[in-house]
Amino acid sequence: MAVPAVVLNAQQDLIAANLMGRALFAPHFEADKPNLARFVFLDPRARDFYVDWPLARRMTAAMLRLEAGRDPLKDDLTALVGELSTLRNPRTAPRPPRKAPNPPPWTAVP
Repeated sequence: MAVPAVVLNAQQDLIAANLMGRALFAPHFEADKPNLARFVFLDPRARDFYVDWPLARRMTAAMLRLEAGRDPLKDDLTALVGELSTLRNPRTAPRPPRKAPNPPPWTAVP
């Protein structure tokens, strides 16, 4: 195969990859048990690895919700979601929303 390929299970564990896939996702494979969700939410390198890190977080959360909807009693998935919800890394935690700037006074309507 001449393209990067990785195989994920329902819990987002990286269970297989070709050489190009391992090269592309190299930081993910540095963990003892490579997991896409753990990397995206808990590893501070994820902000730089993903071009659109907030989108990567939303997509990963959506995939986990999809899998939880398919099998809500799946022990491995429940454990992963519990781990992600209790382990908060302040460097990767969502940032508070920014306040909208006040409009200039000359645009305000009396």
